Amino acid sequence: MDLSTTPALAAMAISALIWLAASIDALRRPAMRWSEQDMSKRWWTGMLIITAITGLGPIGGLLYFIFAFPRLRRGHPQS
Repeated sequence: MDLSTTPALAAMAISALIWLAASIDALRRPAMRWSEQDMSKRWWTGMLIITAITGLGPIGGLLYFIFAFPRLRRGHPQS
């Protein structure tokens, strides 16, 4: 393996891990938590799947962690 490919492989691994972590978190959260926040679990998991299929998985994962994750973690309705 050429050392010049190491940063590219690291970036690919980190990108995959971002998507994987977002997907696991979204799937493990109970449906009740999503409905408490007036959010759709189906929409967010579907978005994560579609972004992965189209090669935009890391972007979908980042969107999840920026917009959905904080609201779900809070545990009370968004005002």
